[in-house]
Amino acid sequence: MHDQSNEQEVVAKLKQEAAELQTRIDEQLVSSQELETQVKLKRRELVTLQANIDKLRENAAAGSSLFRPMPIPQDIPRKKTLILDLNGVLCKIERSAGALRQAKDLGWPLLGSRTTWVVPRRGLREFLEQVLELFCVIIWTSRTEWNTELVLEALESGGCLPPRVKSGQACRIWSQSHCVKVEGVSKNGIPILLKDFATLEFWNISTRDVLMIDDFPEKGMTNSPYSALYPPTFTPLVTSLDDDTYLSSKLLPWLKGWGNFVQVT
Repeated sequence: MHDQSNEQEVVAKLKQEAAELQTRIDEQLVSSQELETQVKLKRRELVTLQANIDKLRENAAAGSSLFRPMPIPQDIPRKKTLILDLNGVLCKIERSAGALRQAKDLGWPLLGSRTTWVVPRRGLREFLEQVLELFCVIIWTSRTEWNTELVLEALESGGCLPPRVKSGQACRIWSQSHCVKVEGVSKNGIPILLKDFATLEFWNISTRDVLMIDDFPEKGMTNSPYSALYPPTFTPLVTSLDDDTYLSSKLLPWLKGWGNFVQVT
């Protein structure tokens, strides 16, 4: 009787282990199927996105010289064009009360009003003053013109902009209306807006010597891969004011070197 009881316990234990193993196998199969479905959806999104990009390029290039650099005599000195993103590169727009308190605790100045609070990067004014001397600057954001105006007003009120920047006299200010919307494709529910260099040609700006600084690579996917830098997004919640030296110690020296090169690539 004792041996039979032990055998029954062993059999019951083996059955339980087998059931648990089968459950784990089933869960892995479901997880694998879900992953396969997600991969298929992403592939469809990429196909749709590429089709939209091809269509945009065909429409832009039809009957025009868009995507072909304008001929510039070699003996005529010219400034290169520098495109700077606003949110995530030059400043950070915050609306969360918790994030604002945390940024303030880290020593960051908060500029703006109830609807739009802006955290400027350390040394922003000095950085802009120097690049305005070296390059033809375009501040290009995918935000609406109204939102862009609010952000620039906040930065100007805090003394973070050189004179005549906000008015567009010192540099060009471009907003969402200058971007190209990709139909049918979004990221986290937000439509993808491209900063296509074809727009530069419409404004008689040569695409030969252009560099875009943006923290979202998706914005430049229709442009040459050698025409942009994609730095990490400026996040004041993970660094203090004293530790943020990106503009002065990293980006500006690199831009000065780039400005002296004959060829962008």
